[in-house]
Amino acid sequence: MNFVSILMLTLRVALEEYDLVMRGLAVKLLSSILEGIGVNMTKFKCTQFDPDRDCHGVLQLNHYPPCPQPLMTIGLPAHTDSTCLSILEQGDVPGLQIHRHGTCVPILPVQDSLVIHVGDMLQVSQTHVPINVCMCL
Repeated sequence: MNFVSILMLTLRVALEEYDLVMRGLAVKLLSSILEGIGVNMTKFKCTQFDPDRDCHGVLQLNHYPPCPQPLMTIGLPAHTDSTCLSILEQGDVPGLQIHRHGTCVPILPVQDSLVIHVGDMLQVSQTHVPINVCMCL
């Protein structure tokens, strides 16, 4: 095996471990949220909440390094997350914002923490009406 092959294998193993841990966290969070809003979990059985089965999820890794000229950054337009749940690790680079009371409010990074964002699917499933919560990046 050459160096690149070893590096790729090491990276794949690390990402698979990270994915497994994050899926476990997502299942625990969603189960707690659903129980907290009154969903009878004994009747709510699906493969997504069974840790012994493959769940449907997406692992997306984005990295936004600090920009040497922050005033020149474009960022993303305001948007909502179409998922049930987003688990974000901000690092130490500010930029995450939420839309609240008609304005974008910064969410300052907290070292060694995760930001949990409830997405459109979970909000709509509870209210049956889309809730307009958007993130401004």
